[in-house]
Order: sequence, then C-alpha cells, then structure tokens
Amino acid sequence: MPPRKHHTCTVEGCDKPHASRGYCSMHYTRLRNHGDVNYTQLSRADNPRFCSIEGCNRVYVAKGYCKLHYYGLKRYGDPLHRLPTAGPGSPRYKGGRMVTPEGYVMVKVYDPDPMTTMRNSAGYVFEHRLVMAEALGRPLTQRETVHHVNGVRDDNRLENLQLRIGSHGAGATFRCHDCGSVNIEAVPL
Repeated sequence: MPPRKHHTCTVEGCDKPHASRGYCSMHYTRLRNHGDVNYTQLSRADNPRFCSIEGCNRVYVAKGYCKLHYYGLKRYGDPLHRLPTAGPGSPRYKGGRMVTPEGYVMVKVYDPDPMTTMRNSAGYVFEHRLVMAEALGRPLTQRETVHHVNGVRDDNRLENLQLRIGSHGAGATFRCHDCGSVNIEAVPL
C-alpha cells in the first residue's frame, strides 16, 4: 500500500488528521458550506445583537426581540404587551386577601388609602383591625388591639369586634353584668 500523500490537514497551523481532499473535517465542512476554509462566524458573545424595541437594551433572542418582547409577540401578538406583575389585573392576583396559619384574615391595602400606616412590610393589614379603623375613621395605634367577641378569628363583622388598649388575652371578652351585652365602651374615670 502506497503511503498517504497528506497525513495532516493542509491548512497552515492545523495539525488535525485529514479527512477529505487534504483537509480535516472542520476545514472541509467550512469549505463546503461557506466556500472558505478560514471562515469564522462571530459568536454572539463577541457581537451581541440587541432588542429592536426602542429603549430596550436586552440581548436579542429571536425575531429581533429580547425574551420579554418576544414572549409578548408570541403570546399576545404585540411585543409591547405588558401584564401587571402584582395587584388587580395581574393573572396571579387572588383578591388581595389571605388567611394566616393562625386563622386571621389579612387584606392588601394600596396607596393612597389612609390606612396604609397600619400595613406590614408586604402591604397587608389584619382585616379585623382595618374594619375597626374604618368604623372609627382613623388608623389604629400600635397599642390598640381588636378583640373578636365570639372568638372566631375570621368573623370580622363590626358587631363582633371590640377595641381594646393593650393585650387582651385569648378567651376574654367584656360583657355587661346586668344584661350580658358586649356593646360597652370605656369611660375615663
């Protein structure tokens, strides 16, 4: 058997074994697909393309749009379509109400509601405190507590709530000794 003419690729600097016509498989594929053995395509990392939406600096993903705008185009037919991420109008919105593991109902309070001073860091207020504050026409102070007369923590009707100063303890309620009414008020001495 006669010795092979080319043992390595004929492209200068390439030491790979030749596969066809004197070129390694990589250079032969480049020659066949692009007509040049030294063809190199710029990678996206070296030459990133950006979203075609004016003011959007995100990297191009498909059809001239970034991931966010392409999703809007694909899903809604408009690359500028935006859904609110929270609150009313969001597909994940559940009415702004939740129940704590202890059984209390919490309600989301949005600006410019005057009761926003009572909300926690997530924007929620205990519903029984909110009902009492709205009945009084003012936000409650931190020292003021609201007691459920019947002990049912999600029964937030105004007639079932009593305003107290300081902690009131579980299972305790104020009642009139004479008639048994829970409709009593504190009177200064």
